[in-house]
Amino acid sequence: AMASVVKSRARSPGCAKSETASKVSTPDSKNAHAEHEYEFGGPIGTTMNTIALPFVVLFLYYACPNDGTFCLSGIDVASLVNMPIPTFAELISTEAMAVYCAWFGVLVILERVLPYKEGHGVTLSTGEKLSYRINGHLTFWVSVFIAEHICPL
Repeated sequence: AMASVVKSRARSPGCAKSETASKVSTPDSKNAHAEHEYEFGGPIGTTMNTIALPFVVLFLYYACPNDGTFCLSGIDVASLVNMPIPTFAELISTEAMAVYCAWFGVLVILERVLPYKEGHGVTLSTGEKLSYRINGHLTFWVSVFIAEHICPL
């Protein structure tokens, strides 16, 4: 009896075939864009982060004392407004650039040599997913160890 009900529904003019066809979404660009979840607040949030970050860096540049300590207590924020903006030559240091490049190179090497779990990104418009290495947490702790024990300041 159940089989005959299923067959009769399949033959009816308003069969489930048209109902399911409307529910199945094809991965066209319009639907994929509408269903995409953004990180960091989407385009507006990332734009605001990009705009705000230089001001945060300048604040920290002026707020941190030059005596080797890292302390933000006792800062008069109003006086920071009157401080001159450093020139380009004051901001560029070959020593700082060398340290940064060395640090970045060590991170690249650690990313390649440390054990990792393979992850897959979002589905691209072509239907494929790119794979990438997940070992950032271990890389962080190894780099902290290197900074603390091998290259102390």
